[in-house]
Amino acid sequence: MWLALAESGLVMRGKVFVTEAQAASNNVNSTVWNEQSIGDVGLPGLTGGFRVDVVDGGELLVTYVTAGGSQSVVIPTPRLGEEMLRDSGHEEPAPDALLAAAITRSTGDLIAQRDPETLTSLSAPPAEHNSSESQLAPPTLEFPTAFKVAAEIGTNETSPVITALGDGFVVAWRTPGRSDELTQIRLALYDEHGVAKILGGGGSVLLVSDGAAADTAPAISILGEGFAVAYKRGGDGDLVVKTYDSAGSQIGEELVVDSGEAGAIGEIAAAAIRVEDEGSGNCDQLALVYMVEDQATGVDPYGTIMLQRLAVAEEDGE
Repeated sequence: MWLALAESGLVMRGKVFVTEAQAASNNVNSTVWNEQSIGDVGLPGLTGGFRVDVVDGGELLVTYVTAGGSQSVVIPTPRLGEEMLRDSGHEEPAPDALLAAAITRSTGDLIAQRDPETLTSLSAPPAEHNSSESQLAPPTLEFPTAFKVAAEIGTNETSPVITALGDGFVVAWRTPGRSDELTQIRLALYDEHGVAKILGGGGSVLLVSDGAAADTAPAISILGEGFAVAYKRGGDGDLVVKTYDSAGSQIGEELVVDSGEAGAIGEIAAAAIRVEDEGSGNCDQLALVYMVEDQATGVDPYGTIMLQRLAVAEEDGE
């Protein structure tokens, strides 16, 4: 399934593949596929990504993102009747049940989904592995259409950052604050299909801070099963970190990493590693790298890069 631009706006189009019959040739059974097109299904209010699942009865359930949250629409799919199966000329027709919603990727691969958890490739078998050559392929557009992460009309959204989170990802960005010196930091969680997750408050956007410094962009990183957001606080200029679980709920209080007393803080980046140490216990470590404006006597201020490591130890083997 994919999105296309029609006269009426963005619509969903796609193809389904139905097992038409099985024929025996040289004692080898082969499956015949019948291709059916689905076209121009409207998705009212679409502002983000979508996912497709096969539901009972062979129908397709499309869940997509709107400004007000997630919406869904059911698409009836064509099926082959017994008359068509008999006319196909095959002696032992297979059941006419819908096998899958097939996704046509930009690479031409076809992926069939027997159920929402199982993927079966219908494309040619992969080439034999050659250890002497790199297996890294050039990137391709998995989805042909970008979607809006945030869509507040008239609001200036800047400084986007992203990190993987489980099978999905988390995105953070900035919007204007209460004054020119302050900014808001917001974030949203998405699954692997690009569908926004509904958070504890009932919406899909979380406000991390409404008092962050406007002169420094935030940084985010995975941390264990959740993630961390680092930013410079407005006013006192502290560098602080907030941690969240995989559902977007904050864990504990924010931690002050650097008070900024040695110099103004800016240009923050973050990364996480997993440490396996039987002596001290397993823990996840977060590394923050940031710039401090050094105020050495007798010279103009200059930037010094600092690195601070934080650890989150496991308790009781959990």
